[in-house]
Amino acid sequence: MAKGVLKRWNDDQGFGFIQADAIREDVFVHISALGGLSRRPIVGDTVIFNLETDSQGRKRAVNATIEGMKSVFSAREIETPALALQRKPSAHQRTNSRQKPYSSHASRWSNGLIGLALAVGALFAGYQVYSRTVLNSSAPAVIEEGVESIEAPSRQPAVSQFQCEGKTRCSQMNSCDEAMFYLNHCPGSVTDGDGDGRPCEDQWCGH
Repeated sequence: MAKGVLKRWNDDQGFGFIQADAIREDVFVHISALGGLSRRPIVGDTVIFNLETDSQGRKRAVNATIEGMKSVFSAREIETPALALQRKPSAHQRTNSRQKPYSSHASRWSNGLIGLALAVGALFAGYQVYSRTVLNSSAPAVIEEGVESIEAPSRQPAVSQFQCEGKTRCSQMNSCDEAMFYLNHCPGSVTDGDGDGRPCEDQWCGH
């Protein structure tokens, strides 16, 4: 595991860069690598992550989390046992209930109430487990939908318009669409110097 500070973050597009002392270059991180957190990342967060290299040789963070923050799913998982513990009678209470000199009728009535309470508690605990299972099974789909909406690029050049013809630099490109095509589909492209996913920002794909 590696650790670094979130140096830059683009919340609209859902990505940023981590600065880590042990790594020479800034590490790219996408919102999909930070799933299950209770809030969005902000600049200055300390991020713990695994490091991997993508097909273009760029370093990126995976299985990342923000230090000191629990996921919303972990918080739900620890809530139910605490509630169940509060409802469970202590050994001292059970002992005292057996020692009181109730009449046979009062004892049967008391035992009936205790049995009813235990049954209700068991049903409630079962419902909590069921609810937690449903929430956990459905949550990744919600996160994935959010990731898909974030990952959808604002511009999609038509692949059929261009071909890989050996161009590698911005001075050889004729448009931003062509620069995007070469960055995403052709090997050897050096059009994205800062690694933010937008090539030729000074010539064609300006800020």
